[in-house]
Amino acid sequence: MLDTFTQAVKILHLDHPLGDWIRAATEAPAAIMGIERAVLKAGTPADLIVLKAGNYSEMLARTQFDRTVLRAGRAIDTTLPDYRLLDDLMTA
Repeated sequence: MLDTFTQAVKILHLDHPLGDWIRAATEAPAAIMGIERAVLKAGTPADLIVLKAGNYSEMLARTQFDRTVLRAGRAIDTTLPDYRLLDDLMTA
C-alpha cells in the first residue's frame, strides 16, 4: 500500500495539502476488506513498516531503504533471498 500511495502522490500530486490521504491509504481499504487492524491502538497487533524519514517527502522518496517491517509487533527478517534459491520456482 505504501508503494500505491507513493505512486498516487507522484501521479496525482496528493502531497499538497496532505489532508486525509494517509487515512485513504490505510483505514479506508482496511474497512472495505473488513480488516479492523488499520489503526494502531494499545494492546492490538502491530503490523506496520517503520521508515527512517524526517518528513513525508523523505518517506515518499526512499520507501525501500532503511525500513523495519513489524509483524505482530516484532521485526521480521527482510533480507532478500539469493536468486539461485528461486531457480526451482522458474522451471516448468
